[in-house]
Amino acid sequence: MGVNKKYSFSHAPKLYMLNDNMQDSRKKDVLSFLAELNDFKLNLKSLTSSCPSIKIRNKILNIVFLILEDSRLTAFIHDKKSIPLKKISQMSGELPDFISKYRNYIILYFILLYPTKHTSLRNFLTITENENIPYDNSQTPLMGVVLSVSKNYCIILTSTGAITSVVPTNVEHNDIKIGDIIEGVKTKPLKGKLPLIVGFSLVLALSILIASLVYNNTQSVVVVSISGNLTLRVNSFGKVHEASGGSSSTRKIVKNVKIDNKSLDQALYNILYYSKNNGIIEEGSSINIYITNKSINFSKLETTINFLKGNKINTNINNNGKDEFIDLTSNDVSSSLFNIKGRELSISSLPFIFLS
Repeated sequence: MGVNKKYSFSHAPKLYMLNDNMQDSRKKDVLSFLAELNDFKLNLKSLTSSCPSIKIRNKILNIVFLILEDSRLTAFIHDKKSIPLKKISQMSGELPDFISKYRNYIILYFILLYPTKHTSLRNFLTITENENIPYDNSQTPLMGVVLSVSKNYCIILTSTGAITSVVPTNVEHNDIKIGDIIEGVKTKPLKGKLPLIVGFSLVLALSILIASLVYNNTQSVVVVSISGNLTLRVNSFGKVHEASGGSSSTRKIVKNVKIDNKSLDQALYNILYYSKNNGIIEEGSSINIYITNKSINFSKLETTINFLKGNKINTNINNNGKDEFIDLTSNDVSSSLFNIKGRELSISSLPFIFLS
């Protein structure tokens, strides 16, 4: 049979009544329209993402008028909530692939143009005969009936039969209601950018995972023996990524002192400062520090060494099998640390068990 292409959407300006009665009528029609879309298993999101060009919309418009001229086919589609692709292809002269590709908009126009339903929405459309279609400038502010209101945009039905999302320009977003007629600028679709966004997200997630694994990889284990063992796990960045206590006193320290993600120097200082202020260690007392896995350069722990010297706390250090001590009389931090020559201890000789 073929389509007689005599109808088209017009870009000509049209006057719309904006009184409360018309707004209420449009709201009711929008709600019934959305319900019918759902019956056809369609939604605004799919219609927005699949909106064809004005040229294609005009072709679809004429196909739907052809369908509506066939009462039996109209009744079939209305009752079954689906369209027979082969039948419509034969009667319109369009390929089945075309009918399948634009199925959503064929159903959309069928719903909008179906007699006796959604009158205010149908009247909003500007349909004319044999009009030359001007260039469809997507940057021009669009006018349409609000079908849905989201946080940052609205979905509208334009007078030229497009379902599109816009950012309102002529009214405050919070004041917009379903059924209102608004103007807005078309939002930029993510189509084409989605693979890039997904790819970037995957790279970011992988980077975070790798960084987390590296950060939480233990390079040195430091055990401070003060009223029980307090174990610090230190990563390659010199940060404490895990702390645990082996006694009630040291567990209390872990709970109350800022240790995690601190530098080893700051973590040790915080532990010692808390311990002294809470009577766990006293000035002139002694503590033991044991390091396994990788040795620690104690000469770089300036804050810790100054605290130990200032409070005359004798510190015995076993630095991965090598005995060291801090000279409390030296004024130079770099020369405060001494090795005890000829006394390298094996880990098995220590009275503690360490798990790296």
